Amino acid sequence: MHKNSIGFKLIALSTTLIIFVSLFLGFFSLINSQRLLLSNTQLTSSQTLEESQKALSIYFKSLSQSVNLLTRKEELVNLGKGQNSTENITLVANSISAALGVTDGSIKGYYATTDGTIVEVTPSSQDSQTTYLTHVTHSDTPITKDWFTNASKTMERDGVFAYYTAPYVDVEHQTSIITVSQCVKKNDQILGVVALDINFNAVTDFVHNIKLLNTGYTELISNDGTVFVASSERAKLIEDNFSESPIWLDFESLSSGSKSYKFGNSTYYLTCITEPITGWKLFGYLPSSEITSSFDSLRKIIFLAIAFSIGIGIIVTLLTIRPIINRILKLKAFVSQLSKGDFSSNITISGKDEVAILGTELNQMTEHVASLLQNINSVSNALADTSSHIVHIEQQTQETSTNTNLAMQEIARGNSNLAENTQHLPLPRRLPQSLSLQFSL
Repeated sequence: MHKNSIGFKLIALSTTLIIFVSLFLGFFSLINSQRLLLSNTQLTSSQTLEESQKALSIYFKSLSQSVNLLTRKEELVNLGKGQNSTENITLVANSISAALGVTDGSIKGYYATTDGTIVEVTPSSQDSQTTYLTHVTHSDTPITKDWFTNASKTMERDGVFAYYTAPYVDVEHQTSIITVSQCVKKNDQILGVVALDINFNAVTDFVHNIKLLNTGYTELISNDGTVFVASSERAKLIEDNFSESPIWLDFESLSSGSKSYKFGNSTYYLTCITEPITGWKLFGYLPSSEITSSFDSLRKIIFLAIAFSIGIGIIVTLLTIRPIINRILKLKAFVSQLSKGDFSSNITISGKDEVAILGTELNQMTEHVASLLQNINSVSNALADTSSHIVHIEQQTQETSTNTNLAMQEIARGNSNLAENTQHLPLPRRLPQSLSLQFSL
């Protein structure tokens, strides 16, 4: 098959179209896949953080329920009204002990009245048994603890009235804790504040266990930009105070959102969501390298699909065009036979396409031309016979003409001789009258 043949041109054109379309679709798929992968990854990160935030809210709400139940105890209300009898204090201590017993991670419980009475209950474990130690103090000076002063300023959030302090290190237990406190009221009058110290390690472990795909991580930030649960990976990116970083300036006033940031040669997709009870924010960091690695795998698959499509397309093209070319070559051989004057055979082309129709038309043309040639041959034979007869007649006519010419020449010579002979004869004086009349007539 040479390069000027129709088969070569058809295969070249079909192959070019297949390659062009495959590459175009592959390029289009790559762009869309990258966009969808980025969108889905960000959506997955947002959904993961959202579910984590819900779980964290459930945990904080469970802590508030223990405190909220204490605020409804009659003995706490009575102590707030000044009934500081030993029996009532014992009842208060028992209620706080019960709350500590059902609250995971609880370390200590308090009840401080507005008149300065403080009941402190501390659990102590010995020989797998937990006892509760009660310590009661009285102070004439106002209590200035954060959990006490801010409890009265706290508004209701999602059905929760408790106040949550920022994490701090408990000197006695040498661990990070938060204090959950809530006002004890009667007829809208604040009688005191009940509080529970909670080990913050549970929150820290929960945040660290939030996985954003394979390499992402999460941090817990207060509503003033203080990092409560930090990540060593983020510390490598932002060495300065987080509250002064561009990230915090972008998300400080937002309850949720997503944005990409470039740190050196690395790009991170950040997602933020606010926990409604505490107002603290969960920040999710997802390095773009994870999306890139996923996209690289997807790109390889798409390239393999493109190569496979091109290969299958070329094979199908060859299988489709080859029979057509063979039938065209068959037509070519038949036409070549016709050009040599052989109209005795027909061609058989299978199918119902244009090539088969062309073969049928050629057969009909061959039959018609053969019929015309036969008629022409018959007419030629008749003309040949007529020409032969005409030639024969012409020959006879020519012979007759020749004989006539010879006869006339003989007559002419005879007349000439006669004239010469008559010139030497004497003329008669008188011809007979009858002869004279005959010549005159």
